[in-house]
Amino acid sequence: MKTVALIKDRNKFWTVYQQEIERNSFAVDLIDIWSKSEQDRLLSNHYDAFIWRAKHNPEIKNLARRFIYLFDQILRVPTYPNWHSYWHYDDKIAQYYLFQKYDVPTIPTHIFFQKDEAMEFTRHAEYPMIYKSAHGAGSSNVGLLKSKHQARRYINKIFGGGVRTYFKSEIQKGYVYLQDFLPDNEGDYRVVCDNRLAYGFFRRNRKNKPFASGSSLKEYIDIPEQVLDVAFDANRKMGFDIMSYDLLRNRDGRWVITEISAVFGDLNLIKYHYYLRQEDSWKMTPMHENVSQMAISHILKNVWKWI
Repeated sequence: MKTVALIKDRNKFWTVYQQEIERNSFAVDLIDIWSKSEQDRLLSNHYDAFIWRAKHNPEIKNLARRFIYLFDQILRVPTYPNWHSYWHYDDKIAQYYLFQKYDVPTIPTHIFFQKDEAMEFTRHAEYPMIYKSAHGAGSSNVGLLKSKHQARRYINKIFGGGVRTYFKSEIQKGYVYLQDFLPDNEGDYRVVCDNRLAYGFFRRNRKNKPFASGSSLKEYIDIPEQVLDVAFDANRKMGFDIMSYDLLRNRDGRWVITEISAVFGDLNLIKYHYYLRQEDSWKMTPMHENVSQMAISHILKNVWKWI
């Protein structure tokens, strides 16, 4: 019998994963990864797969990267999420590099690691523009720079003492991440996509802010086929098993991807519908499972081919 090493994530998605894995007659070994003895057991035993839904808190993500790389890349054990999907998780700079290499449509982005280059950019930049940190949560360290004066003051802070981020252990220092501001968006779409289907929701902008980052104003409405197509095409290009995409409309009216995430889902998410890819079109289909259950079922059946 195959045995899965399942890390007990702090949001308890492991409970959904365990149920689905055992329902398909595979064994689960639950691991408390923060225990030294549990780590020793994980490293000394043989497992047929490794699963850890590790969130973006630095202390969690840093440890997860070590174990995901070890199991996926060194031991060649089926891993979810795998290293290909996780190495750029909650790293907007890495994701931008990825988008550029795979020709994925995104927002014009300007990243500087030298203060003089960043300052020179402010002379001809179009305002307002968005500033971000590479890591974070919600709308932390996301805002508008409305003038050259504001931009230069922000750059001086970054290349001076730095700027505090969402996570107390991280300071944004030594780099500037700027994006063109895309007006006339009432929110963005969050689309989860694999190589067969997609599902998601619309997320309205935060109150009194021109962006949806950190907003809990979710609407489970029909998703335009153009949005699904962009996410599906990006997923195919970059070769992910399953990935979450955030999309906005650019100034030309085309949909672009702003961010991706290998860690997604909501244990309390209602069941709604998904879109099944059929040749060059999408068929809306009722959803009978929780999206987290669908995700792990997809990994077991279509990626690992255990079922």
